[in-house]
Amino acid sequence: MLIKELDIQVIATDTGELLYHLTLNPNRDYQPQQHEESRDSPNNPLAVPVAVVLGIPLYSNAAGILPLVEALHAKGLSIGTVLAFMMSVVALSLPEMILLRRVLKPRLLGVFVAVVGTGILAVGFMFNLVL
Repeated sequence: MLIKELDIQVIATDTGELLYHLTLNPNRDYQPQQHEESRDSPNNPLAVPVAVVLGIPLYSNAAGILPLVEALHAKGLSIGTVLAFMMSVVALSLPEMILLRRVLKPRLLGVFVAVVGTGILAVGFMFNLVL
């Protein structure tokens, strides 16, 4: 894929053939507003668990994830969903589990993930309920 300003070209890697060409219109909103509002609303019961699952493969500290969290909240994500995402990035990240695997037995690591994951989900749901 080649991207230059507003032009996007999809090219086959093996043949070099142009598969698709697209020019973006900067005046057009490409994501339907209704879909965004329904997905990101505090009333969506799947928003918090999805945010937690999306945060697991990332690796950052609390200070490093703050700009991303601030941008997500500014875009309209509810505070509980944003908090759950931030906490899962810091506490349940995959690299963190690999490091903990060296000092914890698998059963204890499973208990850690279950307890921390449950706490993160509870905080996310409660903040969405209250705020």
